[in-house]
Amino acid sequence: MPAKAAYAGSKASLAGPCPHVECPSHPYCEPDGADFDTEYRITEVHGDPPHDFCALDRELTQVEFEPEDD
Repeated sequence: MPAKAAYAGSKASLAGPCPHVECPSHPYCEPDGADFDTEYRITEVHGDPPHDFCALDRELTQVEFEPEDD
């Protein structure tokens, strides 16, 4: 999640696809079941992602999304 949009209660979209599958943050940048064109409500901000630097030069923050209504 782009750091500038990472506030509990706000809505944000994922930063976009990432080709760096070896990165420890890749599962968080491209989470299963999430869509890049969808806005999600943030329920909790966890902080810094597990990588030391982003190869795409993104400033990212790890967050938790509100579950989608079925």
